Amino acid sequence: MKKIVSVLMIACLISTLFLNVAFAQMNTVTSDTWSINYIPGAPASVSNQADWATTGAYSGDYQAYCASYNGNNGCGIKINIVNGSLLADNGSNYVLLTNTGNSIKWHLLGSFSYGDNVNTRLEAFEGYNLVANGNVHFVN
Repeated sequence: MKKIVSVLMIACLISTLFLNVAFAQMNTVTSDTWSINYIPGAPASVSNQADWATTGAYSGDYQAYCASYNGNNGCGIKINIVNGSLLADNGSNYVLLTNTGNSIKWHLLGSFSYGDNVNTRLEAFEGYNLVANGNVHFVN
């Protein structure tokens, strides 16, 4: 009897370890960071007008968060999905970021399957200096 209990306890510990690893891997695809340092006319080696954030495909809402935003009047960031499309809460097929904080929410359109990669492109408006960073994350 003691052997059976010991074997069961070891099996529970091992399965718990595997589940923790699986959940940790699943959680890593719910958000990704982005960073833009755009200087119009500067070479690509010192300036990037766009960045990508890759997350997993989930049924639910997504949102972009801007932690730091420093740019000229008129600057902003347009967000869209490269390998699919989105529908924002305001009915548009893209999302705009123009200051720090959370963007409006959006959900994915198209034939994404659970676990597919979603490639989100964040691009600074042409012609305006902008330094910004943040993340794209799954909300619910």
